Amino acid sequence: MEYVMANEQYLKQMRAQFDLLDEDEQAAPENLYLYQPMRAEYDARFGGRKEHRAIATLFRRAREKLGDEGITDGYYMMALADTLERMDKQLYEHYRALEDLLLEAARKAVCSPGVQAQYALMKAVRLNLLDPEKYLPAVRAAFEKTRCTPGTADFYRLAQEEYRRSAL
Repeated sequence: MEYVMANEQYLKQMRAQFDLLDEDEQAAPENLYLYQPMRAEYDARFGGRKEHRAIATLFRRAREKLGDEGITDGYYMMALADTLERMDKQLYEHYRALEDLLLEAARKAVCSPGVQAQYALMKAVRLNLLDPEKYLPAVRAAFEKTRCTPGTADFYRLAQEEYRRSAL
């Protein structure tokens, strides 16, 4: 019970920080990644699933701001994959909106994904959001050529974990 209360408090604090951001900051890929997965989890666990519409709207707004070339931004793709993992699939319309955005980004990113996009793509395959036959071989091959650098170490570890999971 203590864990649930601490988790709820943490998620409330994250939500309060997110609310301090202006509209453009909320739709920035880095902030989508930092806040939206937790917002979706809080909403699914404690919020009565009332935020799913707002989450989907925010991602659509971010998509418009990023344009066609910007949708392969690693943070944006990671935010989509991590948020979808925590969203309630029963709210199909909103879940599907994010799924469509991820698929659109995946189609563009599969050719030359960076480590963040590799993580997002491998996770999306594991979550059955993307066709493994179409995406997994290319992403795994790209990851095998990727080297960990100081600037990407954390994301490399995330991608490495998804790589291991995709081998199972």
